Amino acid sequence: MTSLRVAHVVCTDAFAGVERSIVLSSRALAACGHEVHVIGGSPAAMPAMLDGAAASWHPARSVRSAVRALRSLGALDVVHAHMTAAELATVLSGRWRRSHLVVTRHFAAVRGTSTLGRLMRPVMGAVPHTELAISPFVAEHLGHSSVLVPHGIESAPRTDGRSKTVVIVQRLEAEKDTATAIRAWALSSLPAQGWHLEIAGDGAERAALERLVETSGVVDSVRFLGHVADTMGLRARAAIQLASPPHEPFGLSVLEAMACGLPVVAARGGAHPFLLGDDASSLFASSHAGEAAALLDALAADEAGRRALGDRLRARARQRFSLERHAALLDAAYRRVSVPAAAAAVSPPGAGFDAPSARPTTSHGSVPVPARQ
Repeated sequence: MTSLRVAHVVCTDAFAGVERSIVLSSRALAACGHEVHVIGGSPAAMPAMLDGAAASWHPARSVRSAVRALRSLGALDVVHAHMTAAELATVLSGRWRRSHLVVTRHFAAVRGTSTLGRLMRPVMGAVPHTELAISPFVAEHLGHSSVLVPHGIESAPRTDGRSKTVVIVQRLEAEKDTATAIRAWALSSLPAQGWHLEIAGDGAERAALERLVETSGVVDSVRFLGHVADTMGLRARAAIQLASPPHEPFGLSVLEAMACGLPVVAARGGAHPFLLGDDASSLFASSHAGEAAALLDALAADEAGRRALGDRLRARARQRFSLERHAALLDAAYRRVSVPAAAAAVSPPGAGFDAPSARPTTSHGSVPVPARQ
């Protein structure tokens, strides 16, 4: 099969979920034989994580630097933009006239909620492009049809799961609702039984959350770790991961836990049911600390049950969210627009996933998600 020249673009010098997903996608596409260029992301993390992959990296912390990077590359089959600033960079570079523009929508919102988004909305309405949604939850909130291409995850060693440690791996920002997770911890019997809660991540709410731990009387059993580079190492010594975001667009941190067989207790909102399969052992009503505490207590008291849940989640990650499957879905989406003659030879993007019914599209060239099966 003919290889494609693809550029992933993000206008940041950060490394969070979006940047990590770009690395994983790029590594998978390069392994399939495509020529991949990555523009943007952390100068420390991105090259290190792309090391060993047949993918080049170019710094781009701003729209201007992304435009320069795009113009420095030769002919491209696909420019894959992540978030609004990258869309603007692609438009300003003129690349969309010679390469097909693919946009991944990472957030569950109609374009135009930010100032830049409002400016870009009419522009993107006039520029031919294809939009990918990372989950049915995101697709349902875009206001038009999209292609369902969930993130993928690499296989990981099975965690032992016998420790008395619960981990939280998320940014400490309001939308993550970490306060509910701390309240659940305080309501549970785990602190009294010698269990510990380790919180990996940082953000604007850290000071308030530390005060909540103190006022909840669980300061001796909770540790704030700040940013943790080796989150898989953290999970390797944990027994349960707790995920409290009520409106998570995807939940890459949850998928990483699933990949290593770590049982997950998560809010029943956003994309969590899509990832976890609506498993009653895992999901609690969003922002309901009491329900979360009950699930923690039940899993803590049942080592065999934890093992069984971890096995189910690990199998689900392998079957539905493998990196190989993610790369195949991306390849199919790219070829439907960049190599029309090959479109009939590939499976429709999103095939095999539960997805929302298609809506009329407002994005030129978008392919509707398949109807729910």
